[in-house]
Amino acid sequence: MQPLVYVIVINWNGKEHLHSCLGSLARLAYPNLRTVLVDNGSSDGSAGYVRTHFPAVTVLENRRNVGFAAGNNRGMAYALERGADFIALLNNDMEVDPGWLSALVEAAAADPSVGVCAPKLLYFDRRDIIQGIGVCLNRIGLAWDYLNGRYDLPGLSIASEVIAACGGAFFVRAAALRAAGLFDPAYFIYLEDVELSLRIRAHGYRIVTVPAARAYHKASATMRENSPRKNYLTLRNRILLMLKCFPAPMLPRALAGTLRREWGVAQDHYWRGQPRLIATQAHAVLAALTRLPRLFAARRRMPPLTHERVWRLLSPGVKPARIRLPLPPAEGWDRPDAPGIGLASPGARPGPGWYLMHDEADRDCRRFARTATVALKAPAGSALSLRITVGNDHYTAKPVGLRVKANGRELGRVVPKAGWSEHSFPLEGAGPGPVTVTLEADDLYSADLTGEPTDLSFKVRTIALEAAPR
Repeated sequence: MQPLVYVIVINWNGKEHLHSCLGSLARLAYPNLRTVLVDNGSSDGSAGYVRTHFPAVTVLENRRNVGFAAGNNRGMAYALERGADFIALLNNDMEVDPGWLSALVEAAAADPSVGVCAPKLLYFDRRDIIQGIGVCLNRIGLAWDYLNGRYDLPGLSIASEVIAACGGAFFVRAAALRAAGLFDPAYFIYLEDVELSLRIRAHGYRIVTVPAARAYHKASATMRENSPRKNYLTLRNRILLMLKCFPAPMLPRALAGTLRREWGVAQDHYWRGQPRLIATQAHAVLAALTRLPRLFAARRRMPPLTHERVWRLLSPGVKPARIRLPLPPAEGWDRPDAPGIGLASPGARPGPGWYLMHDEADRDCRRFARTATVALKAPAGSALSLRITVGNDHYTAKPVGLRVKANGRELGRVVPKAGWSEHSFPLEGAGPGPVTVTLEADDLYSADLTGEPTDLSFKVRTIALEAAPR
């Protein structure tokens, strides 16, 4: 018989996500599965909705929102009491492929040293872009999703082992939980997954990546990015993590590096007139320090993490990885008021697919990956020409073709050479309405090759409609 797996879905006022999430779990190919929803005191009728529409799902209700850590702990304890061999934690704003669970079980069952598996998470609305395959951690406790922003390309280099797994899709061996314990509820949310990963590692288990297990995440659907609450929890929990888990020789440099970084962040807040965020930083530090007695008691109970086994997996330096994602389309981008657009000009309103890289070399242009779109206002006259100024920094690595379309019709294909080049395409019958111009790259230049934060194709300065020369 195949191993018994419990899937625990944590929920707080996420009723709008449950049809997609639980529906995908109902389509899983793996047979020996139980699904549990832990509802953290929702007021939107989530528990009743699940009981009505997904009667096979067990619902555990908490009277209030006890947080991600404590809520998942209730679900994991329930599964352990019922003899689970493996437990999969899943956020309510996730959707999984039919083979997701089978791939995870296969990877873990094949090697008893595997304690946790990290599946491949992709963005829900951009399923060609990776959100993460496990978690990276640096020497001052900053964590980020491994390979976030990279394209899901064939042949992408993926490490077989990571220092931690993301709690939003966390597949763990029950024996590892029995040895290491559950989430530390003091974390509430954020970095509780890294802390548990390190405790599981301290008990001799490994954490591996399983790219064949694919899940799709509606990123930040449950807490607003850069909110004071999120900033408070992430800083407080970083300090808790370092004080509890980092080896003693590493702590002085880690804490000094944290102080330097947070001082710089506080200065930024001051000059931007954001005193509330400075107060949030101070509150986070004080909240962590009040837990020192309990932290050191927990530290004494925890097996030591040796440099040889774990800390070689730390990311070097004290800065997080640069993560670049396509910008959302500008408001009103499809209602153009000019026949041309300078992609980096103030007030420019590009459509979907463009990146703003924030590098010195990119201040007069924008880059794109597979596709990018703008809308232009057609000037008077029936015979028009579309002019585009394109740059290619990596032509010597390999030639890549660029297809140009207007209102869905292909105007032509070019292979931009090294440096900047200008290309014109005749355009007839555009009509009086907006002209939607789409650029499509035949291939991408891998970030492994270019050193860029993500996989990209070309950079563009201007796209313009002009009267065709007679």
